[in-house]
Amino acid sequence: MVACGLVSLMWALGLWQGLEQATYGPLLRLRGSIPWDDRVVVVAIDQKSLDALGHFPWKRDRYTQLLQRLDQAQPNVVAFDLVFSEPTPEDPGLAQAMSRHRMVVLAEAWSPQGEPWQPTALLRENALALGHISDQPDLDGKLRQIQPIVRSKPGLSYAALQAYQLFDADPNLGQPSSMVWVNWTGPISRIPQYSFVDVLSGQVTPQQLSHKMIFVGVTAPGMNAITSPFDLNRTSGVHLHATIANQLLQNRPLLRLSDPQALWLFPLLTGLFYSLLWRRRQRSEFWGVAIALFLSSGLWMAIVLGAFHLGWWLPIFSPMALFGLTALLFWLDYGRRLEASNLRLGHLANYDDLTQVANRRYFDQHLQQEWSRMVRERSAMTLLLCDVDFFKRYNDYQGHLAGDVCLRQVALAIGTALKRPADVVARYGGEEFVVILPNTDLAGALQMSREILQAVRDLKIPHGDSPISPYITLSIGAASCLPEVINGAEKLVAEADRALYKAKRSGRDQVSWYYDIPAPTPVDQP
Repeated sequence: MVACGLVSLMWALGLWQGLEQATYGPLLRLRGSIPWDDRVVVVAIDQKSLDALGHFPWKRDRYTQLLQRLDQAQPNVVAFDLVFSEPTPEDPGLAQAMSRHRMVVLAEAWSPQGEPWQPTALLRENALALGHISDQPDLDGKLRQIQPIVRSKPGLSYAALQAYQLFDADPNLGQPSSMVWVNWTGPISRIPQYSFVDVLSGQVTPQQLSHKMIFVGVTAPGMNAITSPFDLNRTSGVHLHATIANQLLQNRPLLRLSDPQALWLFPLLTGLFYSLLWRRRQRSEFWGVAIALFLSSGLWMAIVLGAFHLGWWLPIFSPMALFGLTALLFWLDYGRRLEASNLRLGHLANYDDLTQVANRRYFDQHLQQEWSRMVRERSAMTLLLCDVDFFKRYNDYQGHLAGDVCLRQVALAIGTALKRPADVVARYGGEEFVVILPNTDLAGALQMSREILQAVRDLKIPHGDSPISPYITLSIGAASCLPEVINGAEKLVAEADRALYKAKRSGRDQVSWYYDIPAPTPVDQP
Protein backbone atom coordinates (compact mmCIF):
# COMPACT_ATOMS: atom_id res chain seq x y z
CA MET A 1 0.00 0.00 0.00
CA VAL A 2 2.86 2.37 0.77
CA ALA A 3 4.61 1.62 -2.53
CA CYS A 4 1.38 1.86 -4.54
CA GLY A 5 0.38 5.12 -2.85
CA LEU A 6 3.77 6.75 -3.40
CA VAL A 7 4.03 5.77 -7.08
CA SER A 8 0.40 6.80 -7.72
CA LEU A 9 1.00 10.18 -6.09
CA MET A 10 4.09 10.76 -8.23
CA TRP A 11 2.04 9.82 -11.31
CA ALA A 12 -0.75 12.22 -10.36
CA LEU A 13 1.82 15.01 -9.88
CA GLY A 14 3.34 14.28 -13.32
CA LEU A 15 6.76 13.35 -11.92
CA TRP A 16 6.97 10.28 -14.15
CA GLN A 17 6.11 12.14 -17.34
CA GLY A 18 9.67 12.88 -18.45
CA LEU A 19 10.89 9.33 -17.88
CA GLU A 20 7.88 7.74 -19.54
CA GLN A 21 8.12 9.99 -22.58
CA ALA A 22 11.78 9.01 -22.93
CA THR A 23 10.62 5.46 -23.76
CA TYR A 24 8.71 6.65 -26.84
CA GLY A 25 11.61 6.37 -29.29
CA PRO A 26 13.10 3.11 -27.96
CA LEU A 27 9.70 1.42 -28.01
CA LEU A 28 9.06 2.48 -31.60
CA ARG A 29 12.47 1.23 -32.65
CA LEU A 30 11.99 -2.06 -30.79
CA ARG A 31 8.63 -2.50 -32.48
CA GLY A 32 10.20 -1.87 -35.87
CA SER A 33 8.63 -0.62 -39.08
CA ILE A 34 4.99 -1.23 -39.96
CA PRO A 35 3.34 -1.12 -43.41
CA TRP A 36 2.49 2.25 -44.96
CA ASP A 37 -0.89 2.94 -46.54
CA ASP A 38 -0.20 3.50 -50.26
CA ARG A 39 -3.05 6.04 -50.44
CA VAL A 40 -0.81 8.62 -48.74
CA VAL A 41 2.15 10.05 -50.68
CA VAL A 42 4.50 12.99 -50.36
CA VAL A 43 5.55 15.35 -53.11
CA ALA A 44 8.80 16.64 -51.70
CA ILE A 45 10.48 19.98 -52.27
CA ASP A 46 13.80 18.22 -51.84
CA GLN A 47 17.36 19.15 -52.66
CA LYS A 48 16.99 17.74 -56.17
CA SER A 49 14.05 20.09 -56.81
CA LEU A 50 15.91 23.07 -55.38
CA ASP A 51 18.88 22.33 -57.60
CA ALA A 52 16.65 22.17 -60.65
CA LEU A 53 14.17 24.98 -59.92
CA GLY A 54 16.19 27.43 -57.87
CA HIS A 55 16.33 28.55 -54.26
CA PHE A 56 13.32 28.43 -52.00
CA PRO A 57 10.84 30.11 -51.70
CA TRP A 58 9.55 29.74 -55.21
CA LYS A 59 7.11 31.77 -57.16
CA ARG A 60 3.60 30.44 -56.96
CA ASP A 61 3.63 29.57 -60.61
CA ARG A 62 5.50 26.41 -59.58
CA TYR A 63 2.52 25.26 -57.50
CA THR A 64 0.15 26.20 -60.31
CA GLN A 65 2.14 23.92 -62.61
CA LEU A 66 2.02 21.18 -59.99
CA LEU A 67 -1.78 21.39 -59.74
CA GLN A 68 -2.07 21.27 -63.52
CA ARG A 69 -0.09 18.04 -63.50
CA LEU A 70 -2.13 16.63 -60.65
CA ASP A 71 -5.37 17.45 -62.51
CA GLN A 72 -4.46 14.64 -64.87
CA ALA A 73 -4.37 12.20 -61.91
CA GLN A 74 -7.72 13.06 -60.38
CA PRO A 75 -9.38 12.21 -58.15
CA ASN A 76 -6.85 13.10 -55.49
CA VAL A 77 -6.47 15.46 -52.57
CA VAL A 78 -3.59 17.92 -52.47
CA ALA A 79 -2.58 19.26 -49.04
CA PHE A 80 0.06 21.99 -49.02
CA ASP A 81 2.27 22.07 -45.93
CA LEU A 82 3.05 25.68 -46.93
CA VAL A 83 1.47 28.93 -45.71
CA PHE A 84 0.82 31.31 -48.64
CA SER A 85 0.31 34.33 -46.40
CA GLU A 86 1.91 37.05 -48.53
CA PRO A 87 -0.02 38.19 -51.66
CA THR A 88 1.85 37.91 -54.97
CA PRO A 89 1.00 38.65 -58.61
CA GLU A 90 0.84 34.90 -59.29
CA ASP A 91 -2.03 34.36 -56.81
CA PRO A 92 -4.86 34.59 -59.41
CA GLY A 93 -3.28 31.82 -61.49
CA LEU A 94 -2.82 29.61 -58.44
CA ALA A 95 -6.36 30.35 -57.27
CA GLN A 96 -7.73 29.39 -60.70
CA ALA A 97 -5.79 26.11 -60.63
CA MET A 98 -7.11 25.39 -57.13
CA SER A 99 -10.66 26.10 -58.25
CA ARG A 100 -10.27 23.78 -61.20
CA HIS A 101 -8.78 21.00 -59.08
CA ARG A 102 -11.47 21.48 -56.37
CA MET A 103 -9.74 19.37 -53.69
CA VAL A 104 -6.91 21.50 -52.41
CA VAL A 105 -6.26 21.98 -48.69
CA LEU A 106 -4.08 24.87 -47.57
CA ALA A 107 -2.16 25.30 -44.32
CA GLU A 108 -2.47 27.94 -41.67
CA ALA A 109 -0.53 28.55 -38.48
CA TRP A 110 0.07 31.04 -35.71
CA SER A 111 3.17 32.93 -34.74
CA PRO A 112 4.70 32.45 -31.27
CA GLN A 113 2.96 35.71 -30.35
CA GLY A 114 -0.39 34.26 -31.40
CA GLU A 115 -0.73 36.19 -34.67
CA PRO A 116 -2.49 34.23 -37.44
CA TRP A 117 -0.62 33.10 -40.54
CA GLN A 118 -3.25 32.36 -43.15
CA PRO A 119 -3.31 32.09 -46.91
CA THR A 120 -4.34 35.23 -48.75
CA ALA A 121 -8.05 35.89 -49.04
CA LEU A 122 -8.09 34.93 -52.74
CA LEU A 123 -6.45 31.58 -52.06
CA ARG A 124 -8.69 30.89 -49.04
CA GLU A 125 -11.78 31.41 -51.20
CA ASN A 126 -10.63 28.78 -53.69
CA ALA A 127 -9.36 26.21 -51.19
CA LEU A 128 -11.61 23.33 -50.20
CA ALA A 129 -10.44 23.52 -46.57
CA LEU A 130 -7.80 24.92 -44.25
CA GLY A 131 -5.79 22.89 -41.78
CA HIS A 132 -3.38 24.07 -39.13
CA ILE A 133 0.25 22.93 -39.05
CA SER A 134 0.99 24.10 -35.52
CA ASP A 135 2.98 21.65 -33.48
CA GLN A 136 4.45 21.87 -30.02
CA PRO A 137 7.48 19.73 -29.15
CA ASP A 138 7.93 18.36 -25.64
CA LEU A 139 10.33 19.89 -23.15
CA ASP A 140 13.22 17.82 -24.52
CA GLY A 141 12.63 19.27 -28.02
CA LYS A 142 11.20 16.08 -29.50
CA LEU A 143 7.84 15.99 -31.21
CA ARG A 144 5.70 13.08 -30.02
CA GLN A 145 2.17 14.41 -30.26
CA ILE A 146 0.08 17.00 -32.03
CA GLN A 147 -3.14 18.80 -31.26
CA PRO A 148 -5.78 17.79 -33.83
CA ILE A 149 -7.93 20.86 -33.15
CA VAL A 150 -6.51 24.34 -32.51
CA ARG A 151 -8.84 27.33 -32.26
CA SER A 152 -11.61 25.25 -33.81
CA LYS A 153 -9.40 24.49 -36.82
CA PRO A 154 -8.51 20.86 -37.67
CA GLY A 155 -4.96 19.79 -38.31
CA LEU A 156 -3.77 19.60 -41.91
CA SER A 157 -3.98 15.79 -41.93
CA TYR A 158 -7.56 15.85 -40.59
CA ALA A 159 -8.64 18.45 -43.15
CA ALA A 160 -7.06 16.37 -45.93
CA LEU A 161 -8.84 13.25 -44.69
CA GLN A 162 -12.18 15.03 -44.68
CA ALA A 163 -11.56 16.09 -48.27
CA TYR A 164 -10.48 12.58 -49.20
CA GLN A 165 -13.74 11.25 -47.80
CA LEU A 166 -15.60 12.98 -50.65
CA PHE A 167 -14.50 10.35 -53.16
CA ASP A 168 -13.13 7.51 -51.00
CA ALA A 169 -15.45 4.86 -49.61
CA ASP A 170 -15.19 5.59 -45.91
CA PRO A 171 -11.81 6.41 -44.38
CA ASN A 172 -11.80 5.78 -40.64
CA LEU A 173 -11.14 9.22 -39.20
CA GLY A 174 -11.63 8.23 -35.60
CA GLN A 175 -12.53 10.75 -32.95
CA PRO A 176 -10.00 13.56 -32.44
CA SER A 177 -8.87 13.75 -28.85
CA SER A 178 -7.12 16.53 -27.01
CA MET A 179 -3.74 15.23 -28.18
CA VAL A 180 -2.75 12.63 -30.77
CA TRP A 181 0.42 10.61 -30.32
CA VAL A 182 2.35 10.19 -33.55
CA ASN A 183 2.66 6.53 -34.50
CA TRP A 184 5.73 6.72 -36.73
CA THR A 185 5.78 3.78 -39.12
CA GLY A 186 9.53 3.67 -39.59
CA PRO A 187 12.29 5.63 -41.36
CA ILE A 188 11.07 8.30 -43.78
CA SER A 189 12.65 6.33 -46.59
CA ARG A 190 9.65 3.99 -46.32
CA ILE A 191 7.18 6.79 -47.05
CA PRO A 192 6.12 6.90 -50.74
CA GLN A 193 7.74 10.13 -51.87
CA TYR A 194 8.15 11.85 -55.23
CA SER A 195 10.40 14.73 -56.03
CA PHE A 196 8.56 17.93 -56.93
CA VAL A 197 10.64 18.38 -60.06
CA ASP A 198 9.94 14.79 -61.17
CA VAL A 199 6.20 15.40 -60.98
CA LEU A 200 6.52 18.61 -63.02
CA SER A 201 8.69 16.91 -65.63
CA GLY A 202 6.21 14.05 -66.06
CA GLN A 203 8.52 11.36 -64.72
CA VAL A 204 5.72 10.44 -62.31
CA THR A 205 2.73 9.07 -64.18
CA PRO A 206 -0.86 10.18 -63.37
CA GLN A 207 -1.75 6.64 -62.34
CA GLN A 208 0.81 6.85 -59.53
CA LEU A 209 -1.00 9.82 -58.00
CA SER A 210 -4.62 8.91 -58.71
CA HIS A 211 -6.87 8.33 -55.68
CA LYS A 212 -4.10 9.53 -53.42
CA MET A 213 -3.82 11.93 -50.55
CA ILE A 214 -0.86 14.07 -51.66
CA PHE A 215 1.05 16.12 -49.10
CA VAL A 216 3.30 18.80 -50.57
CA GLY A 217 6.06 20.27 -48.44
CA VAL A 218 9.72 21.06 -47.97
CA THR A 219 12.02 18.12 -47.17
CA ALA A 220 15.36 19.63 -48.16
CA PRO A 221 18.06 19.35 -45.45
CA GLY A 222 18.04 22.09 -42.85
CA MET A 223 14.56 23.37 -43.68
CA ASN A 224 11.77 22.77 -41.15
CA ALA A 225 13.63 19.75 -39.76
CA ILE A 226 12.25 17.81 -36.83
CA THR A 227 13.44 14.66 -35.10
CA SER A 228 11.60 11.36 -35.28
CA PRO A 229 12.59 8.17 -33.45
CA PHE A 230 13.94 6.75 -36.72
CA ASP A 231 15.58 9.80 -38.34
CA LEU A 232 17.63 12.48 -36.61
CA ASN A 233 16.96 15.96 -38.08
CA ARG A 234 15.92 14.47 -41.42
CA THR A 235 12.18 14.42 -40.86
CA SER A 236 10.10 17.41 -41.89
CA GLY A 237 6.64 18.74 -41.12
CA VAL A 238 5.18 17.23 -44.29
CA HIS A 239 6.35 13.80 -43.17
CA LEU A 240 4.66 14.40 -39.82
CA HIS A 241 1.27 15.27 -41.34
CA ALA A 242 1.51 12.42 -43.82
CA THR A 243 2.21 10.05 -40.91
CA ILE A 244 -0.83 11.29 -38.98
CA ALA A 245 -3.01 10.81 -42.08
CA ASN A 246 -1.55 7.33 -42.57
CA GLN A 247 -2.27 6.19 -39.00
CA LEU A 248 -5.83 7.54 -39.22
CA LEU A 249 -6.47 5.80 -42.53
CA GLN A 250 -5.11 2.52 -41.21
CA ASN A 251 -6.80 2.96 -37.83
CA ARG A 252 -3.45 2.56 -36.07
CA PRO A 253 -3.69 5.02 -33.19
CA LEU A 254 -1.06 5.15 -30.48
CA LEU A 255 -2.97 5.22 -27.20
CA ARG A 256 -1.74 5.96 -23.71
CA LEU A 257 -3.39 5.23 -20.41
CA SER A 258 -5.31 8.12 -18.94
CA ASP A 259 -4.58 9.14 -15.35
CA PRO A 260 -7.61 7.26 -13.92
CA GLN A 261 -6.67 4.14 -15.88
CA ALA A 262 -3.07 4.29 -14.63
CA LEU A 263 -4.21 4.82 -11.06
CA TRP A 264 -6.26 1.63 -11.36
CA LEU A 265 -3.32 -0.19 -12.93
CA PHE A 266 -0.92 0.45 -10.04
CA PRO A 267 -2.99 -1.34 -7.33
CA LEU A 268 -3.51 -4.27 -9.72
CA LEU A 269 0.22 -4.59 -10.42
CA THR A 270 1.02 -4.20 -6.73
CA GLY A 271 -1.35 -7.00 -5.80
CA LEU A 272 -0.02 -9.36 -8.45
CA PHE A 273 3.61 -8.63 -7.62
CA TYR A 274 3.03 -8.97 -3.89
CA SER A 275 1.34 -12.32 -4.50
CA LEU A 276 4.45 -13.49 -6.36
CA LEU A 277 6.66 -12.26 -3.53
CA TRP A 278 4.50 -14.03 -0.98
CA ARG A 279 4.64 -17.31 -2.88
CA ARG A 280 8.45 -17.16 -2.88
CA ARG A 281 8.74 -16.15 0.78
CA GLN A 282 10.07 -19.57 1.79
CA ARG A 283 13.16 -19.12 -0.35
CA SER A 284 16.32 -17.34 0.70
CA GLU A 285 15.26 -13.86 1.72
CA PHE A 286 17.40 -11.91 -0.74
CA TRP A 287 17.31 -14.30 -3.68
CA GLY A 288 13.60 -14.93 -3.37
CA VAL A 289 12.86 -11.21 -3.64
CA ALA A 290 15.46 -10.73 -6.40
CA ILE A 291 14.03 -13.56 -8.51
CA ALA A 292 10.48 -12.26 -8.06
CA LEU A 293 11.61 -8.77 -9.08
CA PHE A 294 13.44 -10.10 -12.13
CA LEU A 295 10.48 -12.24 -13.25
CA SER A 296 7.96 -9.45 -12.75
CA SER A 297 10.07 -6.86 -14.55
CA GLY A 298 10.69 -9.19 -17.49
CA LEU A 299 7.02 -10.12 -17.73
CA TRP A 300 5.95 -6.48 -17.62
CA MET A 301 8.43 -5.56 -20.36
CA ALA A 302 7.02 -8.34 -22.52
CA ILE A 303 3.50 -7.02 -21.88
CA VAL A 304 4.60 -3.47 -22.74
CA LEU A 305 6.16 -4.56 -26.03
CA GLY A 306 3.15 -6.71 -26.94
CA ALA A 307 0.76 -3.90 -26.11
CA PHE A 308 2.85 -1.43 -28.13
CA HIS A 309 2.49 -3.66 -31.19
CA LEU A 310 -1.28 -3.36 -30.68
CA GLY A 311 -1.11 0.43 -30.38
CA TRP A 312 -1.10 0.78 -26.58
CA TRP A 313 1.75 2.67 -24.97
CA LEU A 314 1.94 1.40 -21.39
CA PRO A 315 4.12 3.00 -18.70
CA ILE A 316 7.47 1.38 -17.97
CA PHE A 317 9.38 3.31 -15.34
CA SER A 318 6.53 3.80 -12.88
CA PRO A 319 5.65 0.06 -12.75
CA MET A 320 9.35 -0.81 -12.48
CA ALA A 321 9.68 1.66 -9.61
CA LEU A 322 6.54 0.16 -8.10
CA PHE A 323 8.04 -3.35 -8.30
CA GLY A 324 11.35 -2.19 -6.88
CA LEU A 325 9.82 -0.22 -4.02
CA THR A 326 7.39 -3.02 -3.17
CA ALA A 327 10.28 -5.53 -3.20
CA LEU A 328 12.37 -3.28 -0.95
CA LEU A 329 9.55 -2.78 1.54
CA PHE A 330 8.69 -6.49 1.42
CA TRP A 331 12.32 -7.35 2.04
CA LEU A 332 12.53 -4.99 4.99
CA ASP A 333 9.22 -6.21 6.36
CA TYR A 334 10.20 -9.83 5.78
CA GLY A 335 13.43 -9.23 7.68
CA ARG A 336 11.49 -7.60 10.50
CA ARG A 337 9.00 -10.47 10.63
CA LEU A 338 11.81 -13.02 10.42
CA GLU A 339 13.63 -11.33 13.28
CA ALA A 340 10.43 -11.24 15.33
CA SER A 341 9.82 -14.91 14.51
CA ASN A 342 13.35 -15.80 15.58
CA LEU A 343 12.84 -13.87 18.79
CA ARG A 344 9.60 -15.76 19.42
CA LEU A 345 11.33 -19.05 18.71
CA GLY A 346 14.19 -18.04 20.96
CA HIS A 347 11.73 -17.12 23.66
CA LEU A 348 9.93 -20.46 23.29
CA ALA A 349 13.27 -22.29 23.38
CA ASN A 350 14.60 -20.46 26.44
CA TYR A 351 11.54 -19.58 28.53
CA ASP A 352 9.02 -21.64 30.44
CA ASP A 353 5.52 -21.50 28.94
CA LEU A 354 3.73 -21.55 32.28
CA THR A 355 5.72 -19.11 34.39
CA GLN A 356 7.36 -17.02 31.61
CA VAL A 357 10.73 -17.15 33.34
CA ALA A 358 13.83 -18.84 31.92
CA ASN A 359 13.64 -22.60 31.54
CA ARG A 360 16.10 -25.32 32.51
CA ARG A 361 17.82 -25.22 29.12
CA TYR A 362 18.53 -21.51 29.38
CA PHE A 363 19.64 -21.91 33.01
CA ASP A 364 22.25 -24.53 32.09
CA GLN A 365 23.67 -22.33 29.29
CA HIS A 366 23.62 -19.12 31.30
CA LEU A 367 25.18 -20.76 34.35
CA GLN A 368 28.17 -21.90 32.33
CA GLN A 369 28.59 -18.44 30.77
CA GLU A 370 28.44 -16.67 34.15
CA TRP A 371 30.76 -19.23 35.72
CA SER A 372 33.38 -18.57 33.02
CA ARG A 373 32.96 -14.82 33.46
CA MET A 374 33.37 -15.04 37.23
CA VAL A 375 36.52 -17.14 36.74
CA ARG A 376 37.99 -14.35 34.58
CA GLU A 377 36.91 -11.63 37.00
CA ARG A 378 37.80 -13.70 40.11
CA SER A 379 34.53 -12.72 41.68
CA ALA A 380 32.10 -14.65 43.90
CA MET A 381 29.00 -16.33 42.53
CA THR A 382 25.88 -17.45 44.36
CA LEU A 383 23.08 -19.84 43.46
CA LEU A 384 19.66 -19.90 45.15
CA LEU A 385 17.56 -23.03 44.76
CA CYS A 386 13.95 -22.30 45.76
CA ASP A 387 11.19 -24.87 46.39
CA VAL A 388 7.50 -24.18 47.06
CA ASP A 389 6.68 -25.80 50.39
CA PHE A 390 4.18 -28.64 50.28
CA PHE A 391 3.18 -27.87 46.71
CA LYS A 392 1.88 -31.39 46.02
CA ARG A 393 -0.56 -30.95 48.88
CA TYR A 394 -1.57 -27.57 47.45
CA ASN A 395 -2.27 -29.15 44.06
CA ASP A 396 -4.28 -31.94 45.62
CA TYR A 397 -6.20 -29.52 47.83
CA GLN A 398 -6.77 -26.59 45.40
CA GLY A 399 -6.54 -28.33 42.02
CA HIS A 400 -4.01 -28.19 39.22
CA LEU A 401 -5.36 -24.96 37.69
CA ALA A 402 -4.86 -23.18 40.99
CA GLY A 403 -1.41 -24.77 41.16
CA ASP A 404 -0.48 -23.26 37.81
CA VAL A 405 -1.65 -19.83 38.95
CA CYS A 406 0.34 -20.24 42.15
CA LEU A 407 3.56 -21.04 40.26
CA ARG A 408 3.11 -17.99 38.00
CA GLN A 409 2.65 -15.73 41.02
CA VAL A 410 5.66 -17.17 42.83
CA ALA A 411 7.85 -16.80 39.70
CA LEU A 412 6.75 -13.16 39.34
CA ALA A 413 7.46 -12.46 43.01
CA ILE A 414 10.97 -13.94 42.75
CA GLY A 415 11.71 -11.98 39.58
CA THR A 416 10.42 -8.75 41.15
CA ALA A 417 12.74 -9.20 44.14
CA LEU A 418 15.82 -9.32 41.89
CA LYS A 419 17.51 -5.94 41.57
CA ARG A 420 20.21 -6.29 38.89
CA PRO A 421 19.93 -7.11 35.16
CA ALA A 422 22.57 -9.84 35.57
CA ASP A 423 20.45 -11.70 38.16
CA VAL A 424 18.43 -14.46 36.50
CA VAL A 425 15.54 -16.57 37.77
CA ALA A 426 14.66 -19.85 36.01
CA ARG A 427 12.25 -22.67 36.54
CA TYR A 428 14.38 -25.63 37.59
CA GLY A 429 11.66 -28.22 37.44
CA GLY A 430 8.19 -28.79 38.88
CA GLU A 431 7.78 -26.37 41.78
CA GLU A 432 11.50 -25.53 41.99
CA PHE A 433 13.08 -22.25 40.87
CA VAL A 434 16.75 -21.32 40.70
CA VAL A 435 18.34 -17.87 40.88
CA ILE A 436 21.81 -17.04 39.51
CA LEU A 437 23.49 -14.16 41.34
CA PRO A 438 26.88 -13.29 39.77
CA ASN A 439 29.26 -10.96 41.65
CA THR A 440 27.42 -11.81 44.87
CA ASP A 441 28.97 -13.04 48.10
CA LEU A 442 27.23 -14.90 50.91
CA ALA A 443 26.01 -11.80 52.73
CA GLY A 444 24.36 -10.48 49.57
CA ALA A 445 22.92 -13.89 48.84
CA LEU A 446 21.32 -14.17 52.30
CA GLN A 447 19.86 -10.68 52.01
CA MET A 448 18.39 -11.52 48.61
CA SER A 449 17.06 -14.84 49.95
CA ARG A 450 15.23 -13.11 52.79
CA GLU A 451 13.69 -10.62 50.36
CA ILE A 452 12.48 -13.46 48.14
CA LEU A 453 11.01 -15.31 51.13
CA GLN A 454 9.19 -12.17 52.21
CA ALA A 455 7.96 -11.41 48.67
CA VAL A 456 6.34 -14.85 48.49
CA ARG A 457 4.83 -14.49 51.96
CA ASP A 458 3.38 -11.12 50.94
CA LEU A 459 1.47 -12.84 48.14
CA LYS A 460 -0.71 -14.43 50.87
CA ILE A 461 -1.71 -17.32 48.61
CA PRO A 462 -3.91 -19.46 50.88
CA HIS A 463 -2.63 -22.99 51.54
CA GLY A 464 -5.24 -24.92 53.49
CA ASP A 465 -3.18 -28.08 53.78
CA SER A 466 0.21 -26.66 54.89
CA PRO A 467 1.44 -27.74 58.34
CA ILE A 468 3.71 -24.67 58.71
CA SER A 469 1.71 -21.67 57.43
CA PRO A 470 -1.76 -20.78 56.20
CA TYR A 471 -0.10 -19.33 53.09
CA ILE A 472 2.31 -20.47 50.40
CA THR A 473 5.97 -20.31 51.52
CA LEU A 474 9.39 -21.12 50.09
CA SER A 475 12.43 -23.02 51.21
CA ILE A 476 15.74 -21.77 49.80
CA GLY A 477 19.13 -23.38 49.57
CA ALA A 478 21.97 -20.91 48.94
CA ALA A 479 25.44 -21.84 47.77
CA SER A 480 28.25 -19.34 47.26
CA CYS A 481 31.80 -19.85 46.05
CA LEU A 482 34.68 -18.33 44.14
CA PRO A 483 34.53 -20.04 40.70
CA GLU A 484 37.65 -21.82 39.50
CA VAL A 485 38.52 -23.41 36.20
CA ILE A 486 39.16 -26.80 37.78
CA ASN A 487 35.82 -26.80 39.62
CA GLY A 488 32.73 -26.81 37.44
CA ALA A 489 29.42 -25.08 38.08
CA GLU A 490 27.85 -28.48 38.74
CA LYS A 491 29.45 -28.47 42.20
CA LEU A 492 27.72 -25.18 43.03
CA VAL A 493 24.37 -26.64 41.96
CA ALA A 494 24.94 -29.73 44.07
CA GLU A 495 25.82 -27.66 47.15
CA ALA A 496 22.72 -25.47 46.66
CA ASP A 497 20.62 -28.63 46.46
CA ARG A 498 22.12 -29.91 49.71
CA ALA A 499 21.46 -26.56 51.36
CA LEU A 500 17.84 -26.71 50.16
CA TYR A 501 17.47 -30.18 51.63
CA LYS A 502 18.82 -28.80 54.93
CA ALA A 503 16.30 -25.94 54.87
CA LYS A 504 13.44 -28.36 54.33
CA ARG A 505 14.66 -30.66 57.09
CA SER A 506 14.97 -27.70 59.44
CA GLY A 507 11.31 -26.76 59.16
CA ARG A 508 10.92 -25.03 55.73
CA ASP A 509 10.01 -21.36 55.11
CA GLN A 510 13.67 -20.43 55.59
CA VAL A 511 17.04 -20.23 53.90
CA SER A 512 20.03 -22.48 54.47
CA TRP A 513 23.42 -22.04 52.88
CA TYR A 514 26.73 -23.49 51.91
CA TYR A 515 29.92 -21.53 51.22
CA ASP A 516 33.57 -22.23 50.79
CA ILE A 517 34.82 -18.62 51.04
CA PRO A 518 34.83 -16.44 54.12
CA ALA A 519 31.71 -14.37 54.54
CA PRO A 520 32.52 -10.66 54.47
CA THR A 521 29.93 -9.92 57.16
CA PRO A 522 28.74 -12.03 60.08
CA VAL A 523 25.39 -13.74 59.64
CA ASP A 524 23.11 -15.75 61.90
CA GLN A 525 22.67 -19.45 61.20
CA PRO A 526 18.96 -20.21 61.09
